[in-house]
Amino acid sequence: MGKESLKASDTGLEAIAQSRTAKKWTVSEGDLRPLQEASKWLLQRHAETNQWTDDDLHWVQEFTHLLRVEKGQDIHAVQRSLIQAKPNSWWDGIQALIDAGEVFAEGVSYGTWSRFVTGKPIRQQTFQAYCHSLGLDWQTLIDCETEDSDPSVPPVEKPDVARIRHNLPARDYLDFIGRETELAQLLSLLSPTSRVHRISLVGIGGIGKTALMLEAAHRCLILNPDTDDLTELRFSVIIFLSAKLNYLHSQGILPRLCPDRTLEDVLRAIAYTLDRPDLLLTELKTQLQLIHHALAQQSTLLLIDNLDTISDLDSVRSFLYDLPATVKVVITSRNQEPADVVISLLPLSKTASCQLIQHHAIQTSRNLSSDQVFTIQHQTAGIPIAITYTLGQLAAGYPLDIVLNRMIKPMADLTRYCFEQSVAPLRGQPAHRLLMAIALFPAPAPRAAIAPIAAVDPAEAIEGLVRLQQLCLIQPQVDHYAMLPLTRDYVQTELTLNPEFTQLAQHRWIDWYVRFCQQAGWQDWQEWGEFSPLDQEWTTLRTILDTCMEQNRYETFSKLWQSLKGYTHTYGYWQERLQWMEWLIQTAEKHQDRVTLVSALFDHARTLTLLNQPSDREQAIDLCNRAWNLTIATEIDLRFNLLIDLASLHIQQQEFAAAQHWLARGEALLQDHAPGSPRQSIQLGYYRAQIALETGAYGQAQRLYSEVLAQAQKSGWQRAVGYTQDWLAQVAIKQGNLIEAERLVQKSLVAAEMNGDRRCLAFCQRSYALLSQAQGNQEQVRHWAELAKESFTRLHMLHEAGEMARLLELTD
Repeated sequence: MGKESLKASDTGLEAIAQSRTAKKWTVSEGDLRPLQEASKWLLQRHAETNQWTDDDLHWVQEFTHLLRVEKGQDIHAVQRSLIQAKPNSWWDGIQALIDAGEVFAEGVSYGTWSRFVTGKPIRQQTFQAYCHSLGLDWQTLIDCETEDSDPSVPPVEKPDVARIRHNLPARDYLDFIGRETELAQLLSLLSPTSRVHRISLVGIGGIGKTALMLEAAHRCLILNPDTDDLTELRFSVIIFLSAKLNYLHSQGILPRLCPDRTLEDVLRAIAYTLDRPDLLLTELKTQLQLIHHALAQQSTLLLIDNLDTISDLDSVRSFLYDLPATVKVVITSRNQEPADVVISLLPLSKTASCQLIQHHAIQTSRNLSSDQVFTIQHQTAGIPIAITYTLGQLAAGYPLDIVLNRMIKPMADLTRYCFEQSVAPLRGQPAHRLLMAIALFPAPAPRAAIAPIAAVDPAEAIEGLVRLQQLCLIQPQVDHYAMLPLTRDYVQTELTLNPEFTQLAQHRWIDWYVRFCQQAGWQDWQEWGEFSPLDQEWTTLRTILDTCMEQNRYETFSKLWQSLKGYTHTYGYWQERLQWMEWLIQTAEKHQDRVTLVSALFDHARTLTLLNQPSDREQAIDLCNRAWNLTIATEIDLRFNLLIDLASLHIQQQEFAAAQHWLARGEALLQDHAPGSPRQSIQLGYYRAQIALETGAYGQAQRLYSEVLAQAQKSGWQRAVGYTQDWLAQVAIKQGNLIEAERLVQKSLVAAEMNGDRRCLAFCQRSYALLSQAQGNQEQVRHWAELAKESFTRLHMLHEAGEMARLLELTD
């Protein structure tokens, strides 16, 4: 084999200049033709050597090894664009990228082209590519003083690492995906100019600590491919050792045969990599002195994987802190270790996770739809080993739904591999009870709730939560602690193994939220309120209500519902309301609780009224009539609300005479028993105004709505103010008073957004669409109609969503 670089002789340079002139190829960064031709030739030659077809999957799998992009660009992003483009063949897609100047073959650049035409040495294979592109025989062009290779033997390209001693294991992946920022930070810290000597990579098992460490180490082996500049060599020795106890593969967990778990193991790995076994021939104290002296003579990178599982940890820590300045140390650990710099690894972003999933799918020749990719991303929560393991299970033949539902035994191996070593030492300690308590929450747990639910002393809870955070088992948020789904899967098993604790903790969990809702809940369900505390805890509250139904905790459910009624009304959780009211009605009947039964019947009917589905109106009327028959004469407010709801239902059915009948009965009810409250008078006027609007009596509607608005403002009923302003805006649109309509709907929209009323917000978006139509602004019609259609659909108000869909059709 000869040297890996060639340069043109003087006669060769003349031939290159003549051919370049004939092709009109220039030496400028803007002329990409030489790079494009050379790139295609090199790639075609590589394909022929490896017997690839144009649609061979290897084009995608080895994309990042075969091709390069300009600095500042992301090769993985270009790879993703190729996959998403779905070209006729992978080779066609790559050629299109080369033609667009987005990628070139590895080794082909403006720099190498410039060096080639000026007679400077470049790699042999790149030299051949440029010659072929110019139609020249490369063997006749070379400077014989720099070429001593056999032309018949193809060059072998590999980094010159002869000067670097190392014992690095092979990487178990083709492409490094998703940790580019952390990798850049780590490589910067490992540079000769950095004064940092101890770096800790911290995260849960399977988060990618080892992969990041090995990727950085392997990159420290590689020199500049164009210049072979030995000044870029960072270390003369790279030493790797691992205390990892197990390996995880697609069929389960295998024990590691020879983990490095003692100080003696560390010294042995150093001596053998230095090729100095003689350093181990003396007693331990002398060994330490000799190895310290040997390491001081050369730049060394020492890598220790899984430091937290080393048996004599304090001895190894002391050794690491005594190392000379010529040594840089990188450790990985599930626990936060003292270090100059700590890099905490979090789950991959959604984009990086999807990219990694697609990468593994291509490797295993599986075709995954976008929905399947997103489903896997959601289930694996951005944990690399979970992604790799899930794709491995699919490759092994398990169906996707079975794998994602954790219904096979090997998935338990995944969580055990990730968490057993961290959780096992905690058992029997307050931290373990805190961990199990947090696992009860389907969402981040409030800091104030954790200790009482776990039955842990507050002072001990502080220490325990810090410990869990150091182990990366929980993640702190503002006043909350979060837990990754995969962590929760594992801790759920811990809850199963501790049934007595689980039962008591679950009772404390529910009771804590009953007290929370009584303090944070808004008892006036007809008015807007400060619902942000409930909204923050909504995921957990919904789970607790479902748990109360499952466990038949009727009284607890009823208490929670009274606090949540207004919130669920305002925020549009109407499908949940229907499900819960069906259960509450049935259970109240069993308990012969007339008061709760009547209230639940009304809430069920009211929810159906809000949904405004023609198919549900008869059921809503039946529910109101049933509730009416159960009420007693003294329940004036409830009887009035039932009459108002019946009037609203008949308005929806365009049965205005019947609606007027129920409104008249409501007014008579108030007159017979006592003067009504301002709200009841407002409701009567509001629905009479609505009848006027629906029947085209716009002047009457404008007068009635204005009276209602004045009454609502005087009484301070903000919800009525917001809705009435929107209806007045619709009247103004009908009357052609567009300036007034815009003023009114803007006020209503601001109020709806401030108070989170999703139904009012959807109505305002509808009003803006109708206003834009009246103004002749088709672009704004489409904008607001699309927003309104989406909002109504999300609320399951399909009648109104259909109206907006028809309005959109008119703009096409």
